[in-house]
Order: sequence, then C-alpha cells, then structure tokens
Amino acid sequence: MSGIPGDLYGRVQAALLRCGACDSDRALRALFVDARLSAWRDLLPEAGNRAERARAVVAALSERTNPAGENALALLLRVLAENTPPGDALREELAALAGEVTAAVRVEAVGGAQPPAGPTVFNQQGQQVGVQLNVAGNYYAAPTQGNITIIGDGNVVGNGNVVTVEKGAPATPPVPAAPVDLPSLRARLQRLDAVQIEGLCLDYFPTVFDKFARGLQRGEMINLLLDHCRRYPDEAARLAAVLTASGG
Repeated sequence: MSGIPGDLYGRVQAALLRCGACDSDRALRALFVDARLSAWRDLLPEAGNRAERARAVVAALSERTNPAGENALALLLRVLAENTPPGDALREELAALAGEVTAAVRVEAVGGAQPPAGPTVFNQQGQQVGVQLNVAGNYYAAPTQGNITIIGDGNVVGNGNVVTVEKGAPATPPVPAAPVDLPSLRARLQRLDAVQIEGLCLDYFPTVFDKFARGLQRGEMINLLLDHCRRYPDEAARLAAVLTASGG
C-alpha cells in the first residue's frame, strides 16, 4: 500500500484478523458509528471471509485522511484498541500499530513533496521604494512604485519599473609574479662564504637551512636556496632585500 511498508502492512492485517470486528461485514461496519470513522462508513466493501475483509479495509482506508490530516487506517486501529479489553496484549499492539501507520504516512507525505521546477521569480510588488537586490539569476520585475537597483550577473525583465542594472564586476585576474633573476642572486651569493650562507638561511630561510646536511658544499647550499626562491618568487624578493641590507 502507498505509504505503508510491506512489513507493517502484514502486521496490520494479522492484527485485524485477531479482532472480532473482522468476523463479519456487519460487525466491522458497527465500529464506524464512531465519529472518528463515520465519514468512511460507506467505503467499506463486502467480503466473503476474514482475510479478504482485513485486506479490503486496509486498502479502503490506508490513503484516506480527515480534515485534520489524521489517517483513516490509523484511526480504525486506535478505535479497535479502545474496544479491546485492558490487559489483552492485542490492545497495546493495535495502539502501537496506529502510531506506526501515522508515522509511515507522514514520512511518505514529506518525502513525496517536491519543489516546483522552473526559474526563481523575484516579485517586488508592494515593496518600498528604493529597493536593492543582489541576484545571480534572472529577475522578473512586477510593477512597483519607485526605483529598483539590481546588482548581479542575471538578466532583467522589467514591467513598468525604473530599473537600474549594475552587472557584477569581473574578477580581477591575479598579477603574475615577476620572474626570478636567479643569475643575479647567484652572483650576489657567491660573495658569501659557507658560514655566512648557513647563517643567512638559519636566520631568514629556516626551511632551506633544515635541508643542509653535514659536509654540504657552499655551491650546494646556494643551489638549495635558489631552488627555494624559484619555487616561491616572493622569497626571491626577500632574499634580495636581505642581501642589500647586509651589503651583499
């Protein structure tokens, strides 16, 4: 049944078969004098046996609701529970099944709701004057009083409005870094001895200093430092500034 899982449907039918109300069409119809069920009394089909009667009543009521949104099958189970003697396990079972049916139908209703497809329409009718909207899609303007300013990348369809459209400014492309003048930096570093290069890297470029192994030659130190500057052009500018400040 729509909204009722197969397992729950089977348990509901099994519980109905244990109720005296399913003994005959007349006994079942008698329950529907209850105000909660009377609206569906005429929907009850006639059946030749208990199993057929249980299936028929589930089929007739499972998708019906009253104006308050209460499911008809859940209400029937609740009425049956109230008519079952206290202490009978069937009473609690019927009440529990009523709750499960209500929950299952509610999930079906929520899960089945789909938002309408189509473009988003911004209707500014009745808004105060001087409205500003930031939009990314198309804007369909309804008649208003005053001016509307729209900032965004969409198109505008006006309808009697004074509309000012300010298209979003294009993104400013990043400024490419200036090419690193490695030969010039190498020439300046050649003026330093190994101890000075180690000190410079320890003070200003510790990530490069961490790569220095014991016994590394001065030329290898310079190559590691210049490779670092090649990978990170901003570091090349910083190295040039450090060398200038130190007179190198």
